[in-house]
Amino acid sequence: MSAKTIIPLLLLITLLLGCSEKCKNQYDGSWKLIEAKWSANDSVYYQYPGNITSMDGSWILTDTHSIYLMKYVIEGDSTVIVDYSKSSITIANNILTETYLVSNEKKLEGQTLTFNVEVKGDTLIFKGPLGNGKEISGYDLYEVFVRE
Repeated sequence: MSAKTIIPLLLLITLLLGCSEKCKNQYDGSWKLIEAKWSANDSVYYQYPGNITSMDGSWILTDTHSIYLMKYVIEGDSTVIVDYSKSSITIANNILTETYLVSNEKKLEGQTLTFNVEVKGDTLIFKGPLGNGKEISGYDLYEVFVRE
């Protein structure tokens, strides 16, 4: 499937999985990324705002699943990069456990990673992965989202 087919399909799924009238918990809903720091080998390789010059997308959480769809442009390159995933999730005590069902990073499919997740008002802070997750994924994330 091409990116032109995948993106509209994921957006449709996102709309279907988004919270309707009532969210079941503080995490449920649609979240817009406003800040990100992606690191590997203890050095930052992407940062928004920073060397990521354009960022658009959402992260939709329900009590059992998540859809992540982001497109961004790196400084000095006009190529649009698309990251996406669909995962089954559980959240307990500010720990999100995520099993990747579909991902643009094929090495993550079938893998389970855990992250710290915290909601403060309309802001969600996402950090990790925890444990051996960095060895599986190859990166560390720090992301800040606001409720859409």
